[in-house]
Amino acid sequence: MRQRDPQERLALAGLHDGNPRRWIEWATTTGRVDVVTDGRDVLEQAVAEWAVGVQAHGLEQSVLIARNNDARSELNELARDQRAPQAPSVRSAPTGRSRSRLVTG
Repeated sequence: MRQRDPQERLALAGLHDGNPRRWIEWATTTGRVDVVTDGRDVLEQAVAEWAVGVQAHGLEQSVLIARNNDARSELNELARDQRAPQAPSVRSAPTGRSRSRLVTG
């Protein structure tokens, strides 16, 4: 059993039964998730936490994951702004089916 906390197991049971309310309440109460109502705040928080990961583990070991292309674009812009004083900019460029990173500067 991976979850040793009985309250967490109970919350997960509700999630598995299709009722996320109990898990969300448990997760917010225990500090496992932060509820942020402003989408821009979420992106700024994600980039700030990513930057901490970059400092601790390096750029190659730290990732940001976006749910769609609009969020990806905003995250990339924020990450570039955050890293601008420290490193060359990293930009995505279309290369057919996939995207490649181009480092400039």
